Amino acid sequence: MKKTTFTQSLYVGAPNSADVRKESSYQTWLRVTTEKVLLQFWLQDHLPTFVLSKQTNHEVHVLDLGCGFGHMSGRLIHVLLSMGLRINYTGVDPYPAQLDQFQRSAIASPNLTLRLLKGDASSHVPDRDYDLVFASHMLYYVENWSDVLTRIVGAGNEIIIVHHGHRGINTIHEHFRDHIHPGPHIISTDDQVTDALRLLPLNGRQVVHRRFPSTVAVRACQLPGSRAGNNLISFFLETPFKEIDPLVVQNIRTFMRDLYAPDHLMVHDVGVITIRP
Repeated sequence: MKKTTFTQSLYVGAPNSADVRKESSYQTWLRVTTEKVLLQFWLQDHLPTFVLSKQTNHEVHVLDLGCGFGHMSGRLIHVLLSMGLRINYTGVDPYPAQLDQFQRSAIASPNLTLRLLKGDASSHVPDRDYDLVFASHMLYYVENWSDVLTRIVGAGNEIIIVHHGHRGINTIHEHFRDHIHPGPHIISTDDQVTDALRLLPLNGRQVVHRRFPSTVAVRACQLPGSRAGNNLISFFLETPFKEIDPLVVQNIRTFMRDLYAPDHLMVHDVGVITIRP
């Protein structure tokens, strides 16, 4: 299997547009899933138990690997600021268009210093020890998990890794694996990430793996003329819609109809893996 090429067009669309015709596939996903809101609730519940929450006398340094255009990063920043912390936040992503969009939409706060860098988790060299490393849904595009997870674990004191579980997108991936955009870890789950982490030297820190269900409204996938439905199918296969065989599209529609009717709500598992003292 050849090395994956991240398909940027699936993720970068017209920023802050109310016109669904200008949405990227990822923007459609964000609109129809509860995952990001629920993940923000998870952060609100759990971050106050982290060591970093006690560091109110100086800046908390955060490294966000694979920050994209900052949709989840903004939620993390909001939670950290609401805890009364001063944040020095470094976001790293390979694609300048995403970083530019992040910069334009970033929260303005006297308690936030934001630095955005072009790079990726396989090559980025941290310039300091971070209090928190956040890596959300970026391991699918990584060639060497052992190397990158070692880099993540070594970059900071407390780590949060987000990766999807068995139900949801993975259900589509497993059933249509021959049609997924190729890559070493596109088809993978949070259990596999946890297993890989437990093989690494963690210097006494503990791996804790939690999972919660989110939902995705997938009714639009049954409407052939729906841009939103086509975007979701494109997002599930990591492939521009025009490049997907029409027969495969029809098979996906049938598969999802049989699986998710009558309410057409996909249950999508979200795994949250922490490494902490």
